[in-house]
Amino acid sequence: MARPVDFYRSFAPRYAVFSGWVGDEDDDYSGLRRALTYMLHSGQRGYVGFGSDIGGYRCCANGVAREKEPFIRWAQLGAFNSLMENGGGGEHRPWLFDRETTDIYRKFVDIHYELV
Repeated sequence: MARPVDFYRSFAPRYAVFSGWVGDEDDDYSGLRRALTYMLHSGQRGYVGFGSDIGGYRCCANGVAREKEPFIRWAQLGAFNSLMENGGGGEHRPWLFDRETTDIYRKFVDIHYELV
């Protein structure tokens, strides 16, 4: 596992990336945008298996826990990637947000598995 594209350049050769993550983004919408941009660049460069940490990797630099809305949007995006990875620093378990977050997350995990 290696990064396909990071900082708008190829990070690992295509033949070495069976499944990769696109970097260690912040846990907010700017991190989500960056991850999506790197995923698009990865696809354009011929990488076939990639995704990102659901909710970002870096967390809580501002001293506040992850926000619910970007976390949900990231899970929705992640469901349609070959790598749907819930990892990173800080708290990222959906059931610790609330019931609504858990239900939405579960729905998109189910969609991901149906696609697999």
